[in-house]
Amino acid sequence: MVARQRACSDQICRGMGDLFSCQTRWSIEIIFSLTLAISYEVSVHVLRRSLSEAGLSLTNSLSSTEKMAEKRNIFLVGPMGAGKSTIGRQLAQQLNMEFYDSDQEIEKRTGADVGWVFDLEGEEGFRDREEKVINELTEKQGIVLATGGGSVKSRETRNRLSARGVVVYLETTIEKQLARTQRDKKRPLLHVETPPREVLEALANERNPLYEEIADVTIRTDDQSAKVVANQIIHMLESN
Repeated sequence: MVARQRACSDQICRGMGDLFSCQTRWSIEIIFSLTLAISYEVSVHVLRRSLSEAGLSLTNSLSSTEKMAEKRNIFLVGPMGAGKSTIGRQLAQQLNMEFYDSDQEIEKRTGADVGWVFDLEGEEGFRDREEKVINELTEKQGIVLATGGGSVKSRETRNRLSARGVVVYLETTIEKQLARTQRDKKRPLLHVETPPREVLEALANERNPLYEEIADVTIRTDDQSAKVVANQIIHMLESN
């Protein structure tokens, strides 16, 4: 690169005869260096922007600690009843970060609970809203985000979560899910004729591999308080 740069400047000097002094020649070389550097920076900027628009990043291979240092975002994924919202609030409080819940954001923007939106627009309509909300929220910096259990069904959402922060998968058993959701009216997928256990087992078979696909850290939440789980997450992020 340097040899090519010097050859170009020598050619310009010869073409202009003796009008250029040695000092002028070095000035030309400096200009060439700056031009190359600027071109490189512009290329990197364009590449990063293109990847970002596609929900990707140049830092996909970073460790969770490196992601934290660069992205400062923590995204909680996992099934309903895993404690994502409760643990997310605790984690955000301990780390002095902003907390968001994708379901609550949908409710805030529509003025209706997620069950009503689900009934009115169907699962496909709800997932479209969810994908847009998560895309917008993950562009923020310094947040803890609790995602909906089915959000990982979208490949675009999985890519964005993985690229824009540390993904923490909160695991729990079917028994714990049943105990924690039996009185919750905001679980549209459980308000069907099929027994709740069968629904949860089917969802686990479909979604657990997707949680595992993007998880940087996995924590089991059974019989543990939100504070204990939050401390475990922080410890694992620091040691990863």
